[in-house]
Amino acid sequence: MFGGSEKTLMKNVLFCAAALCSCAPSMPSARTRVQPALVAAEDVAQVGAPDAAAAIDAGPRDPLLALADEITERMTRVRQLPLRAPISSGTLSRAEILARLRTRVGEEYRADELDREGALYRVTGLWNDRRDYAETSFALLEEQVAGFYDPTRKHLFVASWLSPFTQGPTLAHEITHALQDQHFDIARFTRHERGAGDRQLSAMTVVEGDATLATVAFSGGRSMLVAQGRVALQQLQGAVGGGERLSSAPLVLRETLIFPYREGLRLCVDAYESGGWSAVDALLREPPASTEQVLHADKLASREAPVAVSVELPTALAGTHELGYFETFGELGVQLWLRTWLSEDVAVDAAAGWGGDRAALLVPRGTTAVTAQTRVGSLWLIAMDSSPFEREALALERAVVGYLRQRYPRARRARVAGATHALRVSETEVSLVASRGRSVLIAEGIPAASAADVVREALSRAP
Repeated sequence: MFGGSEKTLMKNVLFCAAALCSCAPSMPSARTRVQPALVAAEDVAQVGAPDAAAAIDAGPRDPLLALADEITERMTRVRQLPLRAPISSGTLSRAEILARLRTRVGEEYRADELDREGALYRVTGLWNDRRDYAETSFALLEEQVAGFYDPTRKHLFVASWLSPFTQGPTLAHEITHALQDQHFDIARFTRHERGAGDRQLSAMTVVEGDATLATVAFSGGRSMLVAQGRVALQQLQGAVGGGERLSSAPLVLRETLIFPYREGLRLCVDAYESGGWSAVDALLREPPASTEQVLHADKLASREAPVAVSVELPTALAGTHELGYFETFGELGVQLWLRTWLSEDVAVDAAAGWGGDRAALLVPRGTTAVTAQTRVGSLWLIAMDSSPFEREALALERAVVGYLRQRYPRARRARVAGATHALRVSETEVSLVASRGRSVLIAEGIPAASAADVVREALSRAP
């Protein structure tokens, strides 16, 4: 399965997981389950000097590159996107692809930014796993890697270790990305942008869904494309195959990798059924702005904009802490977080009223590098849709109480003014949930002595 661009490049090694590890499903006519195929097309490899690609292209034409040329000609007709310029291409070994990926992430992320991102995932409970956040993601990419298209360098890298007989669908997927890039500038979705994880992941659903549907057309023809696309979609529903590392990956990583292909294919099949490739083109020009829009057709149809949410350092913590990182997790992130600890039904229902969010990592003041030994906390503010009696906020709040009890089964209750439920998670720290109107605050590992002030100040700024 994995074919094109887990997209935004480590964006969050996860939430960008849609930038890292691509997930193009095998064609329904050929297999009965999703198969591994490639990695992070779009944003994975914008690495290397510009002359590197030229060096790869020098010399006799490789049979794999000749095959790419043939498939390019075919995909311009299948996808109905004319070739505006020749697609530069070259081959890379598995080791070279992985090296480019790591180099690229190093270029996109400042210093220990990945460590801070991983710490935020861990402290909020999204990453409930003892394995290292970044290395687990890289290991998964190593298992899935098979080639990619780089939209920044406008270059197609073909896996040198795969035979031409196994390359067809993978190349069709990646070449579709190249065509998308020539017409719609998909590079704008793939560059790491702190705090934009949900928006970038949402845009990538169209990029990956389109490429996946085009690959279905490549393998099975266009006369029954909608029907064939829905068969492929059924194969992706609940898919956890595609390799041992993928099937054993933490829920948030596994689902974030699959989401752009599964939900993107659904979006693009529906669009194609209503208006052909022109309707898919319209989605590429104006992609969904949030995973809420991806998950709810009515929200996409009305283009319901996410609520702007910000988290500032509370005055009560200004002398001891600073904000070390921040991210927007979106409805999908809230759902996956709750699914990690509670039943899927409860998680889906509680997350369904999402309107906007922002999560911030708290680190000790003066921290220069976040390590596994750094004592961190977090503030996560979620704005739910407005409704009579703020039902959505109350439903989320109840679910968070369940999460706290599940995560800290031995913790003692703590009394914190303004908090609905608080638990003492260490001698000096508490984790809690509080709400006001449509907004829900989840605080992890904050000083017990300052907790009431933190709750009051954070909620006073809430939407």
